[in-house]
Amino acid sequence: MRGRRGKVKGVFGNRQAPKWEGSNERMNVPPVEKHDWQEWRPFPDPKRKGLLIAPFGAGVYELRDKMTKEKILCGESKNVAARMSSLLPRPYGIGTRKNPDKREFVCSHIREIEYRIVTCRTKQEAKEIERELKHTYVYRFRQ
Repeated sequence: MRGRRGKVKGVFGNRQAPKWEGSNERMNVPPVEKHDWQEWRPFPDPKRKGLLIAPFGAGVYELRDKMTKEKILCGESKNVAARMSSLLPRPYGIGTRKNPDKREFVCSHIREIEYRIVTCRTKQEAKEIERELKHTYVYRFRQ
């Protein structure tokens, strides 16, 4: 549907569809989605001997609700497998986290959560992607 000045009306009202920063053409997805993300997978349940598929190197992970697609959290690490393993409380998870509410939430909603990962060359690259995610999406847990 076109407005008075030939601009497309719809989700953006009378404004033109936004251009993502640094782009010369309109895009339908945020630039952060252009990275080589793995497919969404169910978060593994250690009580059922689930297997976490994640690199031992640098990368970024993201968790969301399977049904609602609500973004739950994202993070980066120089060892994604270890960092994601710390998302669960003991005795199921390893390591330490400063936010026990986050660990309890993941554990109590584990069957409703799915995750995806993008592998990075360096920790710095992972930090940049994580920053993009946090500026693009709203997460239940910001930290």
